[in-house]
Amino acid sequence: MGRGRRVCFPGAFFHCINRGNRREPIFCEEEDYRQMLKCLGDVCDRYEARIHGFCLIPNHFHVLLQQQERSVSSAMRSLGTQYATYFNKKYQKTGHVFQGRFRGILCDKSAYLLALIRYLHLNPVRARLVKRPQEWPWSSLPTYLGSIKNEWLYQKDVLALFGSRPRQRLLEFLSQAPDLTREQIYPVEALSIMGSEEFVQQVTSQGEPRRGRRREYTGRKLPLQQLSEVLCQAAGMSLEQVCFRGKGARSQSEVRERLIHVATRIMFHTTAEVARFLRITTSAITHANHRFDSRLRRNPNLADELIALLMEKK
Repeated sequence: MGRGRRVCFPGAFFHCINRGNRREPIFCEEEDYRQMLKCLGDVCDRYEARIHGFCLIPNHFHVLLQQQERSVSSAMRSLGTQYATYFNKKYQKTGHVFQGRFRGILCDKSAYLLALIRYLHLNPVRARLVKRPQEWPWSSLPTYLGSIKNEWLYQKDVLALFGSRPRQRLLEFLSQAPDLTREQIYPVEALSIMGSEEFVQQVTSQGEPRRGRRREYTGRKLPLQQLSEVLCQAAGMSLEQVCFRGKGARSQSEVRERLIHVATRIMFHTTAEVARFLRITTSAITHANHRFDSRLRRNPNLADELIALLMEKK
């Protein structure tokens, strides 16, 4: 069976990923990383692509690429061909450098740009290459922080989300989720489009979608006690009421699920921390998140309401 055609339209935003064949290294020394950066710059010039972020790891790479008029597939194919030609010539190899066609996940940029920026830049930390993301020189983070100049990286959209002190707030934003996993960004392994049901329907049937209104929290990480006070006060309840799990306490349980969602999914406190604070089991935390995820699917505006509340208290 032939592979499916990618959903594309002017302005489409993709998280593109590719790795070495058989998971072997594709960057063996500093010169290799520099060559890939050169290839990325060439793709921006030739294909009028906007690259919002990237991260190069020894055996794979990530690119956040927004196409303008030309296809993202053409740009990524050119990138792979250029680098593979260089790599095989340098190391006197033949055959495939990459494991196959790149993986491109079409994302609702307005909803996921910040989450993906954080996920990309924490890759070297998860891989235990460095302790802090700003220590890794082969990502777009040093450019965002002003320590390295990069003429082709499109920074405007990301920096605009962090106000008057973008560099400091970007680092604070990254520090909130040091153990961020792929599953927290992509809960479905074979995901090819990431966004609301409305977004998916529009991109698959009507071309370019309307821009979503979902926001990402960029404030500081609140301690659990302060976070619980903010959410309980907004709901007109005490923490004791929210923790009560008797019959007929539906309103309390909804606030408790909201608190658990914010603590684990937005503030990135660990499940164990939240379980101890609320005096419940870790499995109860997991079930609460599943229930709140269902509520979010039915009413995506809940996410906006929570972010707005948190930003008022930052």
